[in-house]
Amino acid sequence: SGASALSGSASLLSTAFTDVSADAWYRGDVDTAVAMGVISGRSETTFAPNENITLAETIKLAAVMNSRYSGDSTNFSNGDPWYQPYVDYALKQNIIQTTNADFDAIVTRESFAGIFASALPDSAYGAINTVVNNSIPDYPIASSRGTAVYKLYRAGIICGDSSRCFYPTRPISRAEVAAIVTRMMNTQARKTVTGLSKPYDGGRVYGGCEGD
Repeated sequence: SGASALSGSASLLSTAFTDVSADAWYRGDVDTAVAMGVISGRSETTFAPNENITLAETIKLAAVMNSRYSGDSTNFSNGDPWYQPYVDYALKQNIIQTTNADFDAIVTRESFAGIFASALPDSAYGAINTVVNNSIPDYPIASSRGTAVYKLYRAGIICGDSSRCFYPTRPISRAEVAAIVTRMMNTQARKTVTGLSKPYDGGRVYGGCEGD
């Protein structure tokens, strides 16, 4: 499959990035995601791990992952606007269903999950974690992207914070994106999630996670 074809060890490409320290938690994920050809630096020497990504960039990542995974050898080239070929591909592959959006806007974690949950075939999201409906503290299954978010938690692609909170309205950093891309494309990198075996009942309403 595409996952096995891309699961080889990556060369330490992030040594070229002056803003990716050797002990950064995301260092290995940046190496792997860059080696796969899915994500690249902001320049030859910077990765910008703390920057957020736009909806257009999210769709580009999803389109490239889908193409790599399926082996269709699509040769993407920038259009007008630059992201148009990726949007067209994503529509064709049912990764997205509409173009009625602000593609230049910073993507929320909720929207990001909705796109990434459709970026690969269903068979690529095998559940390795028990995550029952309504167990994520700040994201019930009936939320607008509930099915997608729970799918990614169950597959070990998204884990949430130490309390398993998702923070749906927050942006997502490029460091986090590199980690998620790595887990998407290499099943061996996926994470075990615990503490979500029963519906959330912590005396707080949904959305009450710290800092949300």
